[in-house]
Amino acid sequence: MRLARLLTLALFVSGCSDDRPLPHSIYVWQQRTDSAVNTAVREAAPQIQTFYLHAANLNFGPNGPVESRFESPWKAVRESNRPTGLVVRIPNALGGLGSNPAQSESFVALSRSLLNAAQEAQVSVSEIQVDYDCPESKLAGYSRFIQQVKARLNGIRIRFTALPAWLGHPEFATLARQADGYVLQVHSLELPRAGDPKVKLCDPVQANKAIAQASRLGVPFSLALPTYRCLVLFNEKGEKIRVISEGTAPNLAEAATVVPALSDADEIAELVRSLQSNRPRELQ
Repeated sequence: MRLARLLTLALFVSGCSDDRPLPHSIYVWQQRTDSAVNTAVREAAPQIQTFYLHAANLNFGPNGPVESRFESPWKAVRESNRPTGLVVRIPNALGGLGSNPAQSESFVALSRSLLNAAQEAQVSVSEIQVDYDCPESKLAGYSRFIQQVKARLNGIRIRFTALPAWLGHPEFATLARQADGYVLQVHSLELPRAGDPKVKLCDPVQANKAIAQASRLGVPFSLALPTYRCLVLFNEKGEKIRVISEGTAPNLAEAATVVPALSDADEIAELVRSLQSNRPRELQ
């Protein structure tokens, strides 16, 4: 499927009411825009509700914040006439997000700069999304971070991506209520082991369990599903070296074993069909 090859896609499930079809939205996760990305955006536009652009990374290391901004397909998105959200990925936060007020200040400054860039491109942004794989022990700090960001970016919808493992922690309910909802990521629930020939990125059974658990919190959420693939590299001891899902071509020579992690389109489609007809109220 051409679109799936050109875009790193995540299926967002969000809608107005339980008796209406669930519209789809798309992550455009490429870090560089080219003609293939622009074409894919234009072809996807009639089928989707919102584009979510991976606009930047913000890394909080020992030497302070480091920004990496990515080229967005502004022209193609503007011509699509679709709502747009901007995603800031935080690969690492020394001490956890919320451990230092300067973290939220840096995030807000970057977000405002990205909003200005979108305005110059004549693209209206309705949402800023935080993508941070927070350690479970630091969810309380993450809640403070979201609260600070939301207060400073008044008027912009703030959501965050959430991992299923967080749902059972008491601090998660507080975190979820600080934001304007969250996006439950049910892909890569379990990375492959060195002895696996391949692995699926999304297990529908586990996904349904996570959806049911999330619904009990009473907080609105969306669901992110994969249509991408990645490679997991292991050394000779069977230890994971790294996961490659974006960026430059991988150097596979460094690994003793390479295990592909794939999306099963038929299973994901069946999961979506089941949610269309039977879903919890909180899955909006």
